[in-house]
Amino acid sequence: MRVAIISDLHFGFANASEREEDSFIQGREAIEAALDGKADVILIAGDVFDSRVPTQDILAKTMEIFQEPLHAKSSKVKVVDSINKKRGEIAQAPFRGVPVIAIHGTHERRGRGLTNPLQVTEKAGLLVHLHCQTIVLEVGGEKLAVHGLSGVPERYAKDVLEEWNPKAVEGATNILLLHQNIDEFLYTGTDFKSLELADMPKGFDLVVNGHIHWACQDELKQGGKFLIPGSSIRTQLTKQESEIEKRIYFFENGELEFKKLESPREFHYKTLEINEGTPSSIISELESFLEEIPTKERKPLVKVILKGSLKKGYSKTDISLSYLEKKFKSKLILRIAKNKLESETVLDRSDLLSKKEGRAISIEERGQELLKMHLGEIQFEFGIEQDELLGILSTDSKEMALQKIKEAVRIG
Repeated sequence: MRVAIISDLHFGFANASEREEDSFIQGREAIEAALDGKADVILIAGDVFDSRVPTQDILAKTMEIFQEPLHAKSSKVKVVDSINKKRGEIAQAPFRGVPVIAIHGTHERRGRGLTNPLQVTEKAGLLVHLHCQTIVLEVGGEKLAVHGLSGVPERYAKDVLEEWNPKAVEGATNILLLHQNIDEFLYTGTDFKSLELADMPKGFDLVVNGHIHWACQDELKQGGKFLIPGSSIRTQLTKQESEIEKRIYFFENGELEFKKLESPREFHYKTLEINEGTPSSIISELESFLEEIPTKERKPLVKVILKGSLKKGYSKTDISLSYLEKKFKSKLILRIAKNKLESETVLDRSDLLSKKEGRAISIEERGQELLKMHLGEIQFEFGIEQDELLGILSTDSKEMALQKIKEAVRIG
């Protein structure tokens, strides 16, 4: 039996932005690639939707895409058994074509008693939804058991998996679908441990985990393969996503293969190391880098991380990106992060936000002291005393202050 494996389609991502169609374009390609690859069944490891309550437009576009496997040439897959899911709850329509079996992820999870969008899609007869359930399929005398644990809160994931305790079905190829953090691949920094590879149950030919957006695979010590198919769309713009292309996978006769997706936008990721930089030098270096990116029919994604130190006297707020955003708006979809820049000025000034000379200071005094410090750090020499300039500015007379500076420059 040939199984196509997809994850994290995130239909509806970036809605009402210039990327609003990307998830549908790339999701459609993933489904079509599965059908072109002669899959007997398509498995999706969570986050089909980007929202717990997608709009009607998003639901409509998603349902249109899932019509394709529904109306594809039948793979003649039949349901022969199920565990924790009544046979009457299993939609029959998907088995008229190439059936889609999916779990919901963290983006779709809703509170107890509330219907999530995967359940809605199942009710529409477009797929089979699993949560702590197993469905056993057969085609041509070959059996496939698909076990699904939909996304649960991370701190409970290990307990839920242990309580469910799925068992491999004898005489079948067994695949387990999950949608959780896995400690070896994604560090969460929480006070509880995520699932680990050692927590995966024994006896499974393949364990597939969604949620993590870059593709990778491993061998399980307890036997079987472990696969993270990655997302079909870049939502997090991580370094890993820039290094590994978007894919769908096929599993057949115990072996994995993948097919690259062609529709995702080109993605450029760069960390710009800054040493005692000034706003003008940083903007200049950024501009040079961005100029080198070739123009494409679909605008590439670009993420730049500014990392390092600023020259004394400057803070991150002094770096205005509006010039670059305007210049490259028609060419790139640009994201620039400044949070990894360090500024000695900001650290020095923080003391002013509480006390001065052992007494509480007013907002006006704080502003004056900060401006005075900044003028001193940039060696302010306009031929006018700092205190005089500060006094003028404190009365909100910006025009008068500018006139005084012009007069001082002329006299100087």
